[in-house]
Formats: sequence, structure tokens, C-alpha cells
Amino acid sequence: MNDTIAPDVLTSTVPPPRKKRLDVIARALTHIGSTPTADLIAQLADTSMHDHLRENSAALADFLRSITIYSHPGHVFGGWKAAQKVLRPAGLPHD
Repeated sequence: MNDTIAPDVLTSTVPPPRKKRLDVIARALTHIGSTPTADLIAQLADTSMHDHLRENSAALADFLRSITIYSHPGHVFGGWKAAQKVLRPAGLPHD
């Protein structure tokens, strides 16, 4: 697909389940970017997540940021589950 297509055109062509998951990933990225690192690490302390992601918010953000509309369905699913693990302990909507 052409990268010069307007974002609103891309959004309208994304299947609803994938769009919903990408929206959750975007919310998690916003939370990661707006939360102090120490607070974020404390929130993630009890989550079931790889240590290098749980203890390194930059790596976690890089992982989530790497997921795009064109990513393999398995990557989108994995990023969505990781995003839920970021949002849930913060008490934020995660579905």
C-alpha cells in the first residue's frame, strides 16, 4: 500500500478488531509517555511481561511503536496484550 495515502483513508479501511487493538496500543503509548518512569515500573511490577519490557519503559514504548496497521496479525495481538498490561494496573480503559 502506498505510504502517501491520507491517514483517514487508512483508518476507514482497517478491520474493526484491528483498529480497536491499535487504539489500545496508542492509549498505552500515551500513558507510557506521560507517566514518570518510576511510577510506570511500579505499576508494571506485578504484570506478566518480559523483564526487559517491564523494567525498561523505553524498550516497551519502542516495541509498541513498532506495531503498525501493516504488522502481522500476531504482532498486533501481542502488542495489544502488552498494551492491556500497561493500562490495566493504571486503572485506565484497556479494551
